[in-house]
Amino acid sequence: MIVFAGRSYYRDKATGYYKTDHRKGDRQYLHRSVYSATYGNIPHGWHVHHKDEDPDNNATGNLVALPMRDHVHRAHKVTMACEQCGSEFTKRNIAINRWCSRKCNWTWHNARRYA
Repeated sequence: MIVFAGRSYYRDKATGYYKTDHRKGDRQYLHRSVYSATYGNIPHGWHVHHKDEDPDNNATGNLVALPMRDHVHRAHKVTMACEQCGSEFTKRNIAINRWCSRKCNWTWHNARRYA
């Protein structure tokens, strides 16, 4: 739990972000509250992005407001190694990405299916 400006924020286990308890009124996220307290209102439809992509780092210098479109393209990208061929690839962290291509995905699954 983190207390900021008299409100308690709890870590959401699913997302890693700190937010207020929704049963006590409107839900607020800590990074948005910190940004608003420092820089003023967040324009409607804009997101507050953690520059280092660490939801635990809510320092004012780590937060920037972006239009939703820019935030979606910038955030949540990960670099990983393909479990089939070992090559590195970068994808958005929308779901679990274990392979660099459909071909590697199919090859990996077929090798286990017929092993």
